[in-house]
Amino acid sequence: MQEELKQRTRQAEAEQQRAQQLARLSAEFQTVLDAAPDRITCLDRDLRLTWANRAAARVAGLEIGEMVGQPCYRVFFHLEDICPNCPVERSFRTGQQEQDRMADRAGRTWDLRTAPILAEDGRIIGVIEVGRDITQSLHLEEQIQQTQKMEAIGQLAGGVAHDFNNIVSAIIGFAELALMDLAGDSPLHTPLQQILEAAHRARVLTQSLLVFSRRKPVALKREDLNRILTKFQPILRRLLREDIDLRVQPCPGELWIEADQTQIEQVIMNLTTNARDAMPQGGTITLSTTRLRLDPALRRSMGLPDTPEQALLACTDTGTGIPESLRAKIFEPFFTTKAPGKGTGLGLPTVYGIVQQHHGHLTWHSETGKGTEFRVYLPICPSTAAAETAPAPAARPLPRGRETILLAEDFPNMRAVTKAVLTRFGYRVLEAADGVEALDLFQREAGAIDLVLLDGIMPRKNGLEVFKAIRATHPHQKILFMTGYIDELASLDQLADPKITVLQKPVAPSLLLNKVRELLDEGT
Repeated sequence: MQEELKQRTRQAEAEQQRAQQLARLSAEFQTVLDAAPDRITCLDRDLRLTWANRAAARVAGLEIGEMVGQPCYRVFFHLEDICPNCPVERSFRTGQQEQDRMADRAGRTWDLRTAPILAEDGRIIGVIEVGRDITQSLHLEEQIQQTQKMEAIGQLAGGVAHDFNNIVSAIIGFAELALMDLAGDSPLHTPLQQILEAAHRARVLTQSLLVFSRRKPVALKREDLNRILTKFQPILRRLLREDIDLRVQPCPGELWIEADQTQIEQVIMNLTTNARDAMPQGGTITLSTTRLRLDPALRRSMGLPDTPEQALLACTDTGTGIPESLRAKIFEPFFTTKAPGKGTGLGLPTVYGIVQQHHGHLTWHSETGKGTEFRVYLPICPSTAAAETAPAPAARPLPRGRETILLAEDFPNMRAVTKAVLTRFGYRVLEAADGVEALDLFQREAGAIDLVLLDGIMPRKNGLEVFKAIRATHPHQKILFMTGYIDELASLDQLADPKITVLQKPVAPSLLLNKVRELLDEGT
């Protein structure tokens, strides 16, 4: 009996040790699972929770004891019946690991992965479910996809801009040449002016895609915002229907800002057309400017530079307003409520991008049925007294010359108009339709060529290749580039050669003639 008693005591001690070990392992197991950031649960065939870790309790907003015995679809998704395509139910049915994605009422998206728990005889006695919040990951994926989309659009835009700017340059050039030959009272004067205005509008529209998709660098210089707005007013009126009243209200005096005029015009036009489309029954659009001082704390919260004053450009309409359901999407690229073919979804995103590049801030307010107001804040230039009082330069006749210019341009109409402008003002022009032809001409006529005028993108050899070949044998040759392809401009800027000047197409004849004369006169 003593021996039996000792044996039972040893067995009891062993069982107690095993129980303590199991309790320790269970506690360690619970600690490990509680440390996991994913919610982990164990469920029975009725989809009721039999166990949960702390992450699951945090997600549900309950204590673990309150969750046990409750169906998972009620605890996590606040439903009264099983979720569609429930991966837990599929695991019980298939005996396999399953996966699915579900969204809860809080707007979070969950990646759910399940694995069946098997008894010794192979029966499924439960399913473990691991839920991971992938909302932020999905958002990042969307951003990456959007970036890739914009990169593809940017590459397309660069090629389109090259050809389109050649076409617009030809229109502007021939129209200006025709105007030079007309008397002031000619009935053709007004139609040609309208052609020029339309061509300049086309130029502005082309830049919008480049600005947003490729982050085209802005050419900032001191500009009067009031002058830009007033001068652009006639073009805006042509964009509007007869049932829309346009009111332009610049503040008194001048409003000097550091700006790219073309891009500020793009902002004004995009806001105006956006307002127009919000007024299908007509109404009023008001464009106004204001000089103001913002509280330093407010200015810092807007990310505005620490300048004493700011310029405010406001666009207000009396339209339908922006519905609550759409307000979070208005700056998303390619989002539009217009019918197919009626809008690109780049209007407001382009405005936002331009304002950011100008170190400004954009706000807006809308009420359904009561209209919308967009407010653009831009820093005012410091120390503008000299610019404000400087007299405008007197108009001068366009310069002439007798030098020889090698013109290399693959687009026939662009080559024709450029040659017509230069020969009209006395220059001798040698034409080349591609890079190889340009080099052949240069080698034959090198001693007689005073200036090389190159297109950036050409067949067989592009402008950069021609430049390098010429510079290798004639290091002091004067060269002028004209291009509409933004990537090519960036490459040219990297050369940092003082004898290279770059003009971005479309180029007005007056600008071309002045730049040619300026380069030819350098060092003489």
